[in-house]
Amino acid sequence: AWHAATELHDLNLLSELSAIELPGWMKWSWETLYSADRPPVPLLQRLLEKGGEGAWAVATAAFRRNNGIVKAPSTSPVILALKGGAPMQLVTQLMGHSLKLRRDRADLDQGATALGWALRMNRIDVLRELLNVVDPRLPAVDALPPLHYAAEEGDIIAAKVILDPDGRWWMAHSLTVEELLSHTSEGLTPLYRAVHSRKLASVQQLLEAGAAPLEIVNVDV
Repeated sequence: AWHAATELHDLNLLSELSAIELPGWMKWSWETLYSADRPPVPLLQRLLEKGGEGAWAVATAAFRRNNGIVKAPSTSPVILALKGGAPMQLVTQLMGHSLKLRRDRADLDQGATALGWALRMNRIDVLRELLNVVDPRLPAVDALPPLHYAAEEGDIIAAKVILDPDGRWWMAHSLTVEELLSHTSEGLTPLYRAVHSRKLASVQQLLEAGAAPLEIVNVDV
C-alpha cells in the first residue's frame, strides 16, 4: 500500500487494498500508514515532500478519507505543501484543519512560518487566505512580519495584497491599514525598512498607502 501511494500514485489499487479484511480485531487504513524509516515518516508528509500531480492527488484523497492525518507530519503540512508547490485547493484544505488541530501557525521551518513561506514562494493566492487567520503583525520570516519582509525585499506585489483595504483580515484582527503601516519590528517601520534597503518602489508604495515619513523609529544609524 505504501508503494502504491508514494510511487505508483494508484488510487484504484489503494481502494482495492483498503477493502481487504484482516483477521480478527486488526484494522488498517492506507491514509494513516507510516514508513519503515527510523523515525517513521507519515504518508501525508512523504507525499507532500515528494510533490507532483500524482502525489498531490493521493494526498488529497487521503485527506478526504481522514482529515485528522494533518496531525501526523513533524513539520506543518501547510509549509510542506507550499515548499512543494502544491495546488491552491490542497493547500487551503490542509490549512483549514492544520490551524485547528496542530497549533503551529507560528512554527518556523528554515526561519519562516507558513505565511512566510507563502511570501518566499510568491504564493499570493495562499497569502490572501493565510492573512485571514494569521495576524499580519506576527513574525513571518525570521523576526519580520509580512509587510516588513515585503518592504525589505522590494516585493510590491505582496505588499499590495497585504495593504488591500478590502481584505477580510482587517476586521478579523481588529486592525487598520494605518496601524499596520506604523507597526514596528526591531524598532523599524516598514517604510524605514524599505528606505534602508533602498527599495524605491516600495518606498513610493508605502507613502501612497499612507505611511508617515516623519515617524520616529528606534534604531541606531
